[in-house]
Order: sequence, then C-alpha cells, then structure tokens
Amino acid sequence: MKKLKKTAVVFLGILIFESLVSCNTDRADEISSPKMNTNHDSSELFSKNGKLPNFLNDKGRQAMSLSKSEKKKLAFALLSGRESVQNYTAGVCYEAVAFVRFLLGDPVPNTNQEIRNNYLYNTFSRSNAWNGRSDFNTGDVIVFSKKEREGMEPIHTAIATGHGCEIRGVNGGMLGSGWRPTNIRTVLAGANSSGEVRHDGTTITIRILRTPIIQEEL
Repeated sequence: MKKLKKTAVVFLGILIFESLVSCNTDRADEISSPKMNTNHDSSELFSKNGKLPNFLNDKGRQAMSLSKSEKKKLAFALLSGRESVQNYTAGVCYEAVAFVRFLLGDPVPNTNQEIRNNYLYNTFSRSNAWNGRSDFNTGDVIVFSKKEREGMEPIHTAIATGHGCEIRGVNGGMLGSGWRPTNIRTVLAGANSSGEVRHDGTTITIRILRTPIIQEEL
C-alpha cells in the first residue's frame, strides 16, 4: 500500500513538472513572438490588395488610386510637411520612403523584399556617396549605412525634400524621425568627400540614390 502511495506521489509530481514546463514554454513562445512582424511575407503583403502593399492603411490605399497629377500633389504635400506620411502608413523607414516614391511614379514591386532592396539594402551600386556639401535633389532617396567588419550595413533610409540637405523620415532618430524635417548638413557636420562621418559612436556613410529630378516647386 505504501509503495502504491509513493508511486502515485511520484507520478503526480511528474505531471505537475510537465505542466509547468509546458506553460513556461508557451509563455516563452508568446514573449518571443512579436506583435507585428516588419519582415512581411510577400504572399501576405500583396494578397489582400493586389499590387498594394499591406503596410498602407485605408487612406494610403486610397491615395494609390489617385490620378498621376493628384499623386504628385500629395507627394509634394508630404515632402513639404503639409501632410504627414504617418497618416498613410505605419511602416518602417524604407516603407515610408517607398510610399512617397510610388506617388512620384516609381513602380510598385511585387514583394516586400523588393521594396527593402530598392530603397535600403541593394542600393550601393545605384547610389553615389554624398560629398558632405552638395544639396540633394527633390525626391532623392538618402541611405545611411554603418561600418561593420563585413562591410557597410544599411541602417536607415529617408527622402530629400528639395530644400538644401533637408530630409524627412521615420524611426531614424537624429537621422529622420516622426516625418519631421532634418538638416543632414547640420546633424552630420564633418562628413568627408566619401560621405563618411562619425555618428553615435560609429562610422556611417551617406549615399544618394539619385532619382529623376522633379521640376515642380513645392
């Protein structure tokens, strides 16, 4: 009888232990799983809206259906600050830039990976180093990278407003946040002719992804 009781106690202890482990595992999965994944799966990104990325809200999707002239007017309003890109998308830096570039006439890629590559990652061969002095053209995509052992790693992208070295961006701290105007010539004073400058304890480079010059004034 005592042996049976001892066996029952051991068995109960095992069940309790397994239950605790299971709960902790589920909790760990819950904690490690972000509420919003910015690396959207390409099929999810375009499944609901055809060619419209899911990082656009209802207002952003409506904007994509405007005429070419109305899209350009909205782009100028965004670049001048009369409108905020955050009213149209809650996306990360390259998604905000992509939205404005779509309004200016850039084709909408088929996947989110293409959007990341076009406006952040695979931009080196299509861009030029900023010389630390020259003004940006309206609508230029400005890409910031930090120096790593393996080379330069893109960390942020913003868009030029057409006023000197002013840019607008989101989620970039001093390099453009909240769609507020940021003067790169002031923030990154001391950039050399290769577009390199010390910032926030590391060496970063500034490169210009030159797009067709827009003639209209803001």
